[in-house]
Amino acid sequence: MDDCLVREYAFKIIGTANCSCACNNHIQEVLDRLVMRLPATKYHFLNHLLFGNCRIFYGDAEVEGSSTLKSESKSREVIGVIRVIIQSAHISERVVLWSVRPSISTRIRINQQQVGSTGRQIRTRDPNWFSETHYGLVYSLDDVLNLDVIDYGLFDWPVLIGSAVTTLSKTERGFFHTNRKLTLGKRQKQRGNLLCDLFFYPIRGNEIQHKIEDRGQQGVVRIRFERAKGLKSATGKINLKSIAELSFGWNDSPIHVTPPGQSENPSWNSVHEFMCINKSSTLVIVKVVDARHKQQVLGHISLPLEDLLQGEESCNRWWSMSGCIGGQLKMDVQWKALEIR
Repeated sequence: MDDCLVREYAFKIIGTANCSCACNNHIQEVLDRLVMRLPATKYHFLNHLLFGNCRIFYGDAEVEGSSTLKSESKSREVIGVIRVIIQSAHISERVVLWSVRPSISTRIRINQQQVGSTGRQIRTRDPNWFSETHYGLVYSLDDVLNLDVIDYGLFDWPVLIGSAVTTLSKTERGFFHTNRKLTLGKRQKQRGNLLCDLFFYPIRGNEIQHKIEDRGQQGVVRIRFERAKGLKSATGKINLKSIAELSFGWNDSPIHVTPPGQSENPSWNSVHEFMCINKSSTLVIVKVVDARHKQQVLGHISLPLEDLLQGEESCNRWWSMSGCIGGQLKMDVQWKALEIR
Protein backbone atom coordinates (compact mmCIF):
# COMPACT_ATOMS: atom_id res chain seq x y z
CA MET A 1 0.00 0.00 0.00
CA ASP A 2 1.62 3.27 -1.11
CA ASP A 3 1.62 6.55 0.79
CA CYS A 4 -1.15 8.03 -1.37
CA LEU A 5 -3.54 5.22 -0.43
CA VAL A 6 -2.56 5.47 3.23
CA ARG A 7 -3.28 9.20 3.11
CA GLU A 8 -6.66 8.49 1.47
CA TYR A 9 -7.61 6.12 4.29
CA ALA A 10 -6.43 8.64 6.89
CA PHE A 11 -8.50 11.53 5.57
CA LYS A 12 -11.48 9.21 5.16
CA ILE A 13 -11.30 8.50 8.90
CA ILE A 14 -10.60 12.15 9.73
CA GLY A 15 -13.66 13.27 7.80
CA THR A 16 -15.85 10.69 9.51
CA ALA A 17 -14.47 11.36 13.00
CA ASN A 18 -16.07 14.79 13.04
CA CYS A 19 -19.54 13.26 12.68
CA SER A 20 -21.76 11.93 15.45
CA CYS A 21 -21.10 8.80 17.45
CA ALA A 22 -23.38 6.91 15.07
CA CYS A 23 -20.42 6.76 12.68
CA ASN A 24 -18.24 4.86 15.16
CA ASN A 25 -19.00 1.46 13.68
CA HIS A 26 -17.95 2.67 10.24
CA ILE A 27 -14.70 4.07 11.63
CA GLN A 28 -13.96 0.78 13.38
CA GLU A 29 -14.54 -1.14 10.13
CA VAL A 30 -12.02 1.08 8.34
CA LEU A 31 -9.52 0.57 11.14
CA ASP A 32 -10.07 -3.20 10.98
CA ARG A 33 -9.27 -3.21 7.28
CA LEU A 34 -6.18 -1.12 7.85
CA VAL A 35 -4.80 -3.52 10.45
CA MET A 36 -5.22 -6.42 8.07
CA ARG A 37 -3.72 -4.68 5.03
CA LEU A 38 -1.27 -2.08 6.26
CA PRO A 39 2.41 -3.09 6.54
CA ALA A 40 4.27 -2.25 9.71
CA THR A 41 6.39 0.32 7.90
CA LYS A 42 3.29 2.43 7.19
CA TYR A 43 1.93 2.53 10.74
CA HIS A 44 3.95 5.50 11.93
CA PHE A 45 3.01 7.49 8.81
CA LEU A 46 -0.70 6.86 9.32
CA ASN A 47 -0.44 7.42 13.07
CA HIS A 48 0.97 10.90 12.40
CA LEU A 49 -1.83 11.73 9.95
CA LEU A 50 -4.56 10.56 12.31
CA PHE A 51 -3.43 11.46 15.80
CA GLY A 52 -1.38 14.55 15.00
CA ASN A 53 -4.23 16.48 13.40
CA CYS A 54 -7.66 15.43 14.60
CA ARG A 55 -9.95 13.98 17.20
CA ILE A 56 -10.94 10.42 16.51
CA PHE A 57 -13.61 8.30 18.14
CA TYR A 58 -12.85 4.96 19.79
CA GLY A 59 -16.06 3.17 20.54
CA ASP A 60 -18.09 5.45 22.80
CA ALA A 61 -15.13 7.63 23.81
CA GLU A 62 -13.64 10.57 21.97
CA VAL A 63 -9.86 10.76 22.26
CA GLU A 64 -7.96 13.97 21.81
CA GLY A 65 -5.38 13.53 19.08
CA SER A 66 -3.44 16.75 19.32
CA SER A 67 0.12 16.46 20.58
CA THR A 68 -0.15 19.80 22.39
CA LEU A 69 -2.09 19.40 25.60
CA LYS A 70 -3.59 22.48 27.20
CA SER A 71 -4.46 22.94 30.83
CA GLU A 72 -5.69 26.51 30.51
CA SER A 73 -9.21 27.83 30.43
CA LYS A 74 -9.91 31.40 29.41
CA SER A 75 -13.50 31.45 30.58
CA ARG A 76 -13.33 29.45 33.83
CA GLU A 77 -11.41 29.52 37.07
CA VAL A 78 -9.82 26.49 38.68
CA ILE A 79 -11.85 25.28 41.67
CA GLY A 80 -9.57 22.42 42.70
CA VAL A 81 -7.36 19.52 41.76
CA ILE A 82 -8.28 15.87 41.35
CA ARG A 83 -5.73 13.22 42.26
CA VAL A 84 -6.12 9.93 40.40
CA ILE A 85 -4.24 6.86 41.64
CA ILE A 86 -4.35 4.01 39.13
CA GLN A 87 -3.89 0.66 40.84
CA SER A 88 -4.76 -2.19 38.49
CA ALA A 89 -7.13 -3.38 35.79
CA HIS A 90 -8.68 -6.59 34.58
CA ILE A 91 -9.47 -7.23 30.91
CA SER A 92 -12.24 -9.72 30.26
CA GLU A 93 -11.32 -13.00 28.59
CA ARG A 94 -14.02 -12.28 26.00
CA VAL A 95 -12.07 -9.27 24.75
CA VAL A 96 -9.94 -10.11 21.72
CA LEU A 97 -6.58 -8.34 21.92
CA TRP A 98 -5.06 -7.29 18.62
CA SER A 99 -1.52 -8.34 19.45
CA VAL A 100 0.12 -11.44 20.90
CA ARG A 101 2.23 -9.11 23.06
CA PRO A 102 -0.23 -6.59 24.53
CA SER A 103 1.16 -3.38 26.00
CA ILE A 104 -1.51 -1.94 28.30
CA SER A 105 -1.65 1.67 29.51
CA THR A 106 -4.31 3.87 31.11
CA ARG A 107 -4.91 7.39 29.82
CA ILE A 108 -6.52 9.98 32.12
CA ARG A 109 -8.68 12.66 30.53
CA ILE A 110 -10.80 15.47 31.93
CA ASN A 111 -13.34 16.88 29.46
CA GLN A 112 -11.52 15.19 26.56
CA GLN A 113 -8.15 16.75 27.51
CA GLN A 114 -5.41 14.34 28.49
CA VAL A 115 -3.83 15.06 31.88
CA GLY A 116 -1.70 11.94 32.29
CA SER A 117 -0.90 8.42 31.20
CA THR A 118 0.45 5.43 33.07
CA GLY A 119 3.38 3.27 32.13
CA ARG A 120 2.83 0.20 29.95
CA GLN A 121 2.35 -3.32 31.28
CA ILE A 122 3.46 -6.08 28.91
CA ARG A 123 1.90 -9.48 28.18
CA THR A 124 -0.95 -9.45 30.67
CA ARG A 125 -4.71 -9.10 30.96
CA ASP A 126 -4.32 -8.02 34.57
CA PRO A 127 -1.98 -5.00 34.49
CA ASN A 128 -0.85 -3.64 37.86
CA TRP A 129 0.57 -0.13 38.09
CA PHE A 130 1.17 -0.19 41.86
CA SER A 131 -0.53 3.12 42.72
CA GLU A 132 0.68 5.35 39.89
CA THR A 133 -0.47 8.90 40.65
CA HIS A 134 -1.62 11.69 38.32
CA TYR A 135 -3.16 15.10 38.90
CA GLY A 136 -5.65 17.14 36.88
CA LEU A 137 -7.12 20.63 37.19
CA VAL A 138 -10.86 20.87 37.81
CA TYR A 139 -12.79 23.88 36.54
CA SER A 140 -16.31 22.73 37.33
CA LEU A 141 -18.05 19.95 39.24
CA ASP A 142 -19.75 19.14 35.93
CA ASP A 143 -16.40 18.04 34.47
CA VAL A 144 -16.20 14.44 33.23
CA LEU A 145 -13.31 12.12 34.12
CA ASN A 146 -12.43 9.46 31.52
CA LEU A 147 -10.06 6.59 32.23
CA ASP A 148 -9.16 4.86 28.96
CA VAL A 149 -7.39 1.48 28.99
CA ILE A 150 -5.43 1.22 25.73
CA ASP A 151 -3.37 -1.50 24.09
CA TYR A 152 -0.22 -0.33 22.27
CA GLY A 153 1.02 -3.83 21.49
CA LEU A 154 0.44 -3.77 17.73
CA PHE A 155 3.28 -1.65 16.28
CA ASP A 156 2.57 1.05 18.89
CA TRP A 157 -0.91 1.53 17.41
CA PRO A 158 -3.34 2.76 20.14
CA VAL A 159 -6.39 0.49 20.37
CA LEU A 160 -8.99 1.31 23.00
CA ILE A 161 -9.95 -1.70 25.10
CA GLY A 162 -12.50 0.08 27.27
CA SER A 163 -13.24 3.37 28.95
CA ALA A 164 -14.50 4.15 32.47
CA VAL A 165 -16.45 7.40 32.77
CA THR A 166 -17.34 9.20 35.99
CA THR A 167 -18.58 12.72 36.74
CA LEU A 168 -17.56 15.05 39.52
CA SER A 169 -21.08 16.41 40.06
CA LYS A 170 -21.39 14.65 43.43
CA THR A 171 -18.05 15.97 44.60
CA GLU A 172 -17.91 17.64 48.00
CA ARG A 173 -15.10 19.58 49.61
CA GLY A 174 -12.26 17.24 50.39
CA PHE A 175 -13.98 14.13 49.05
CA PHE A 176 -12.08 10.90 48.47
CA HIS A 177 -12.88 7.43 47.17
CA THR A 178 -10.41 4.62 47.81
CA ASN A 179 -10.36 1.26 46.04
CA ARG A 180 -13.05 2.37 43.64
CA LYS A 181 -13.85 -0.32 41.07
CA LEU A 182 -14.98 1.18 37.75
CA THR A 183 -16.44 -0.75 34.82
CA LEU A 184 -14.64 -0.55 31.49
CA GLY A 185 -17.06 -0.28 28.60
CA LYS A 186 -16.99 0.02 24.84
CA ARG A 187 -20.01 0.15 22.54
CA GLN A 188 -22.26 -0.49 25.52
CA LYS A 189 -20.47 -3.76 26.30
CA GLN A 190 -18.54 -4.54 29.47
CA ARG A 191 -14.85 -5.09 28.72
CA GLY A 192 -13.39 -5.39 32.22
CA ASN A 193 -12.82 -3.20 35.26
CA LEU A 194 -10.35 -0.68 36.64
CA LEU A 195 -9.32 -0.22 40.28
CA CYS A 196 -8.36 3.30 41.32
CA ASP A 197 -8.44 5.95 44.08
CA LEU A 198 -9.93 9.41 43.56
CA PHE A 199 -9.20 12.47 45.72
CA PHE A 200 -10.43 16.03 45.24
CA TYR A 201 -8.61 18.98 46.79
CA PRO A 202 -10.52 22.29 46.56
CA ILE A 203 -8.93 25.72 46.33
CA ARG A 204 -8.71 27.51 49.65
CA GLY A 205 -10.62 30.72 50.34
CA ASN A 206 -9.18 34.09 49.37
CA GLU A 207 -8.82 35.23 52.97
CA ILE A 208 -5.39 33.63 53.29
CA GLN A 209 -4.02 34.38 49.83
CA HIS A 210 -2.17 37.54 50.85
CA LYS A 211 0.53 36.13 53.08
CA ILE A 212 3.16 33.96 51.47
CA GLU A 213 3.95 32.06 54.66
CA ASP A 214 0.32 30.89 54.86
CA ARG A 215 0.03 29.63 51.33
CA GLY A 216 1.19 26.08 51.91
CA GLN A 217 3.39 23.96 49.68
CA GLN A 218 0.70 22.48 47.40
CA GLY A 219 -1.34 24.65 45.08
CA VAL A 220 -2.20 25.76 41.58
CA VAL A 221 0.04 28.27 39.80
CA ARG A 222 -1.44 30.57 37.19
CA ILE A 223 1.09 32.32 34.95
CA ARG A 224 0.12 34.91 32.37
CA PHE A 225 2.79 35.74 29.81
CA GLU A 226 1.89 39.29 28.90
CA ARG A 227 4.69 40.66 26.73
CA ALA A 228 8.42 41.19 26.30
CA LYS A 229 10.58 44.06 25.16
CA GLY A 230 14.13 44.64 24.01
CA LEU A 231 14.56 41.30 22.25
CA LYS A 232 17.49 41.09 19.87
CA SER A 233 18.50 38.35 17.47
CA ALA A 234 22.13 37.21 17.49
CA THR A 235 22.04 37.06 13.69
CA GLY A 236 20.67 40.61 13.38
CA LYS A 237 17.31 39.48 12.01
CA ILE A 238 14.34 41.77 12.13
CA ASN A 239 10.65 40.83 12.22
CA LEU A 240 11.19 38.19 14.87
CA LYS A 241 8.53 35.59 15.57
CA SER A 242 9.23 34.95 19.23
CA ILE A 243 7.56 32.46 21.55
CA ALA A 244 7.89 31.87 25.30
CA GLU A 245 8.40 28.32 26.57
CA LEU A 246 7.67 27.32 30.17
CA SER A 247 9.49 24.35 31.72
CA PHE A 248 10.94 23.10 35.00
CA GLY A 249 14.39 22.18 33.68
CA TRP A 250 16.71 23.55 31.03
CA ASN A 251 16.61 20.33 29.01
CA ASP A 252 13.02 19.40 29.87
CA SER A 253 10.22 19.56 27.35
CA PRO A 254 8.08 22.70 27.73
CA ILE A 255 4.71 22.33 29.44
CA HIS A 256 3.39 25.44 27.73
CA VAL A 257 4.25 27.41 24.59
CA THR A 258 2.76 30.80 23.76
CA PRO A 259 1.55 31.76 20.28
CA PRO A 260 4.19 33.49 18.13
CA GLY A 261 4.60 37.21 18.74
CA GLN A 262 5.76 39.73 16.18
CA SER A 263 8.64 42.22 16.35
CA GLU A 264 11.18 42.79 19.09
CA ASN A 265 8.43 43.69 21.56
CA PRO A 266 5.96 40.80 21.27
CA SER A 267 2.62 40.69 23.08
CA TRP A 268 1.29 37.21 23.92
CA ASN A 269 -1.32 37.49 26.70
CA SER A 270 -1.13 33.70 27.09
CA VAL A 271 -2.22 31.94 30.30
CA HIS A 272 -1.19 28.57 31.69
CA GLU A 273 -2.11 26.85 34.97
CA PHE A 274 -0.38 23.87 36.53
CA MET A 275 -0.39 21.85 39.73
CA CYS A 276 2.56 22.46 42.08
CA ILE A 277 3.48 19.72 44.57
CA ASN A 278 6.25 21.57 46.41
CA LYS A 279 6.42 25.32 46.09
CA SER A 280 9.77 25.75 47.83
CA SER A 281 11.63 23.38 45.49
CA THR A 282 10.00 24.33 42.19
CA LEU A 283 12.27 26.06 39.68
CA VAL A 284 10.55 27.95 36.85
CA ILE A 285 12.41 28.35 33.56
CA VAL A 286 11.10 30.56 30.77
CA LYS A 287 12.87 30.66 27.42
CA VAL A 288 12.07 33.18 24.73
CA VAL A 289 13.09 31.68 21.41
CA ASP A 290 12.67 32.40 17.72
CA ALA A 291 9.73 30.30 16.48
CA ARG A 292 11.51 29.71 13.16
CA HIS A 293 14.81 28.66 14.76
CA LYS A 294 14.03 27.23 18.20
CA GLN A 295 17.68 26.48 18.91
CA GLN A 296 18.25 30.25 19.04
CA VAL A 297 17.40 31.43 22.57
CA LEU A 298 16.73 35.18 22.58
CA GLY A 299 16.65 35.35 26.39
CA HIS A 300 15.71 33.31 29.42
CA ILE A 301 14.66 33.50 33.06
CA SER A 302 15.45 30.85 35.69
CA LEU A 303 13.96 31.61 39.10
CA PRO A 304 12.52 29.71 42.07
CA LEU A 305 8.74 29.88 42.18
CA GLU A 306 8.86 31.56 45.59
CA ASP A 307 10.94 34.42 44.13
CA LEU A 308 8.34 34.94 41.41
CA LEU A 309 5.61 35.08 44.03
CA GLN A 310 7.65 37.54 46.12
CA GLY A 311 8.00 39.73 43.05
CA GLU A 312 4.25 39.56 42.51
CA GLU A 313 3.70 40.76 46.08
CA SER A 314 5.95 43.77 45.43
CA CYS A 315 4.19 44.44 42.08
CA ASN A 316 7.36 43.65 40.17
CA ARG A 317 6.07 42.02 37.00
CA TRP A 318 8.95 42.99 34.71
CA TRP A 319 11.84 40.54 34.89
CA SER A 320 15.25 41.04 33.28
CA MET A 321 16.28 38.18 31.01
CA SER A 322 19.68 36.55 30.89
CA GLY A 323 21.37 36.29 27.52
CA CYS A 324 19.64 39.43 26.26
CA ILE A 325 21.05 42.84 27.18
CA GLY A 326 18.14 45.11 27.96
CA GLY A 327 15.57 42.36 27.36
CA GLN A 328 12.68 42.12 29.81
CA LEU A 329 9.71 39.82 30.24
CA LYS A 330 6.40 40.76 31.89
CA MET A 331 4.57 37.99 33.73
CA ASP A 332 1.63 37.83 36.10
CA VAL A 333 1.98 34.96 38.62
CA GLN A 334 -0.80 33.87 40.97
CA TRP A 335 -0.83 31.21 43.66
CA LYS A 336 -3.95 29.31 44.72
CA ALA A 337 -3.39 27.11 47.76
CA LEU A 338 -5.12 23.74 48.00
CA GLU A 339 -7.09 22.55 50.98
CA ILE A 340 -5.47 19.20 51.74
CA ARG A 341 -6.49 17.31 54.86
